Amino acid sequence: MELAPIGIRVNAICPGSVAGPRIESVYANKAAARGVDYAVVLEEALAKTSLHRLVTADDIANTIVFLCSPAGANISGQAVAVDADVQALRARPVDEARVDAVLELEDTLGHRAGRRDHDHDDDV
Repeated sequence: MELAPIGIRVNAICPGSVAGPRIESVYANKAAARGVDYAVVLEEALAKTSLHRLVTADDIANTIVFLCSPAGANISGQAVAVDADVQALRARPVDEARVDAVLELEDTLGHRAGRRDHDHDDDV
């Protein structure tokens, strides 16, 4: 906010796995460590993106050009994911039994919904 009055906008580009020698080396090392073919590791990585592809350097460059263009003039303070919609960090399907067990434990400990028992703070 402090830079906006002088015309400076700040945004972050958050790239996913970028196609090229570095990521190829990473996947090759993972494949070797697991004793599987490179194609297996690549397919596993691609399966974690809804677009089923790696990001290219051009994808990142195009995003930067857009943000610096008149079309991006009102975009500021954003983290822009250029990651082919990575799904790896998203929540897994809900396991209702596990949720019930956690809620029961939280009730027992008095931590549910961020609630903590501070009644005895004055005893210290």
